[in-house]
Amino acid sequence: MNNTDNMIFIGPINPFDSKISGTQNYVMNFLNSVNKTERVMLCGYTTIENVNKNIRSNIRFLPLVVYEKKKDRFLFPQTFKFILALYKRKKDTFLAQNVLHIQRLDFAIPFLFPSKKGKIVLYFHGAASKGYLTGKGLKSKIKGYIYLILEHLILPNVDKIVTVSKKDEEFYANKYPKEKEKIITIPIPINVDEFDIKAGKKDLRNRLGLNQDHKIILYVGRFSKVKGIDLIIRAFLDLNKEVPDVDLVLVGQGEEEGRLRELISSLRVKNVHFLRTLPHEDVPNILNCADVLAMASYTEGLPTILLEALACGLPVVSTDVGDIGNVVTSERIGFLLKNRSKEDYKNKLTSALKMSDEYKADRREVAERYSSNAMVKRIMKMHNELAGVI
Repeated sequence: MNNTDNMIFIGPINPFDSKISGTQNYVMNFLNSVNKTERVMLCGYTTIENVNKNIRSNIRFLPLVVYEKKKDRFLFPQTFKFILALYKRKKDTFLAQNVLHIQRLDFAIPFLFPSKKGKIVLYFHGAASKGYLTGKGLKSKIKGYIYLILEHLILPNVDKIVTVSKKDEEFYANKYPKEKEKIITIPIPINVDEFDIKAGKKDLRNRLGLNQDHKIILYVGRFSKVKGIDLIIRAFLDLNKEVPDVDLVLVGQGEEEGRLRELISSLRVKNVHFLRTLPHEDVPNILNCADVLAMASYTEGLPTILLEALACGLPVVSTDVGDIGNVVTSERIGFLLKNRSKEDYKNKLTSALKMSDEYKADRREVAERYSSNAMVKRIMKMHNELAGVI
């Protein structure tokens, strides 16, 4: 039996869902690139029809939470169900495995309290506490303080802390100096070849029902407050008044969708389209339809979608958070906001649209610095060291 048999990843992931999320992309990129001789188990959630499916012959899927229908998962907080399921399965599933790769802070609780079992690698996909605390609204602040308390309780007790960006590594090292030696950065990986689409832009737009003749500004990701999508919409409103032959396409789903639709309606924003059911394997197609990728997050690590857009040759307009500034280093690659001004955002979108057909090779070259193979090697090396494998 291989020394890395039953390498376990635990996270808020449904491998059979079309949901677009940085955490899901990170883990699935690892699973899709890991050597076929390694046996890995993913613990996540799914709907009942996927219960007996595996991801690959060497990758087993264990659904800890199962829903009759996808919408049922909103009837009771998914986090509580998942943590309870981890407690229930801890003895018969996890204790034989001495290294767990946990993709969310609160999912480490069952393995630390009342006592620690095994070795724990905790992954941070962005600085959650910082993001919620800088977000708007009481609910966001409450989440931020909860995450802050959990960080103080959990981080001293884990064996390794993985961030996906150098800025997040610096943030946690400065905030928790006693844990500094545990923290490493393993960036988001991509398979650049997947984004080299041979079909033309018009053909791809036709398949997805998008306007053949307009320019397209694209957002891809969760619809949540921390993503700052309202800024994109407000900037696009002003841009569209000056340049009517431009569309804004919002791809994803999340709790903010209703509010975003209301905002679009109240402001009477034209040429905005929602795409909710796009499977991740179609992300290369939607990116190759677009002219600019738009991001406005309050906090990020190193977003997968940023690198994927660059692999397609798209310029990016984004807030300067996480490691984005280390990737978007010139206007050949994209444009970074100095502040959260809709006027500044509009101006940068205008500049990006004018340059969308230029410097594609430069953008692809940046994307090629991040590969799935490099990420897999680093995770496996860390795992084997913690597991005592030479």
